[in-house]
Amino acid sequence: MKNFIGLSVLVILFSSCGLFFIDGGNDNNISTLALTSGGYLSTDDYNEKCPFLFRDSTGTNYLFFSSDRQGSYDIYFSVMNPDGTFQDPIRLPSPVNGTNSDELFPILRPGTMASYIIAFLRISNNQTNLIPYQVDNLALANPQTGVPTSVSGNFTGLGLYKEGFNIYLLLSHGNDSQIEYYIFNQLDYYLSTNIILSKPVHSINGISIKHTNMDYIDLFIEEVSINGKKQLSAEGIFYHNIVGMGFQKVPLAISTPDYGSKFNDITPFIDQVGGFKVYFASDRYGNGNYDLYRYNVYTFNKLPEVVPLYSWSPAPGIVINVPTQNYTNYLDSISVNADKAMATKIQLMEMYCALDNNPFVKMIPGTGWAYSYLAVPAGTHSIKVYGIDVFYRFSATNTVQTVITN
Repeated sequence: MKNFIGLSVLVILFSSCGLFFIDGGNDNNISTLALTSGGYLSTDDYNEKCPFLFRDSTGTNYLFFSSDRQGSYDIYFSVMNPDGTFQDPIRLPSPVNGTNSDELFPILRPGTMASYIIAFLRISNNQTNLIPYQVDNLALANPQTGVPTSVSGNFTGLGLYKEGFNIYLLLSHGNDSQIEYYIFNQLDYYLSTNIILSKPVHSINGISIKHTNMDYIDLFIEEVSINGKKQLSAEGIFYHNIVGMGFQKVPLAISTPDYGSKFNDITPFIDQVGGFKVYFASDRYGNGNYDLYRYNVYTFNKLPEVVPLYSWSPAPGIVINVPTQNYTNYLDSISVNADKAMATKIQLMEMYCALDNNPFVKMIPGTGWAYSYLAVPAGTHSIKVYGIDVFYRFSATNTVQTVITN
């Protein structure tokens, strides 16, 4: 019964606050993407669409997008500054961008050994392929490709969905409400499952939020057709586990009529880490081409409608597993391992640790979250750790003392 009470609160919450949006009819709530050099990331005469914001573990943030400013659609990236402005975009070289093809819907994820995996849709000779490359860095050094997957039919979008540490690619069809999930590990990917949404979607991105230890909620932002125009929409699915029956799917109807605009709005992406801001493309200047925009949505803890959710889900708690309090280490290194507390149901999105008064660094997810300090001098040291959940709420900072006697 507790789970269903929580579900009813969530249904009211998501239906009342417009989860990913604020009033799309008010242009004061929307930002064009400005360049530090002056002007805007988008061009006046060409199309920019399919934004994807990649937050690197180094702390640098990159906005990837597609543009036809050189004829066919190519993939570009721009570094986002701390104030939300952008540096001049850079076109990715071959083999990612071709000469007689369109490259659309770029998606990045970390690879192995400090590499990256970039996936995108390539359209050439009326054939759509899902292409992966592994690269050593974002300058595309030493590209290695997997076997391109030939996609039968006219796929219209490629999106990203995160469930804990698992990353999936979402392929949409435009005239079909069925979405295909592909597990996106490294260069290989394979079909995991299909889901049926409430309406046909042209493109889609999604996130998963843990509700209890067993139940979870999938939230999607979509590009759909409404009255002959492309519009942004949202919906959710609540997965409730019943012993002996498995997961039962309960649709969450998220009302978004206030967020429709008189323009065509397409290819939305959720920047979860940046406070659930939505990046999208729109033809609102009326020139017949698409430009990139950002909705200035508040983080959830700034929305009054979120108050009922906080009564169900308190701020996250974390525990430091290693080192234990006052542990004596006879080596000159300190291995740190931490995780969310047992009472914390919501998935942690990030964890950070610090040695003494040094800056906090991002920990690496795995079996718990880990980080290692090398060449630590002898003496007593403090290890501090905090975490951030998917609502971008910060835990208290936990501290343990450890002694190095090398």
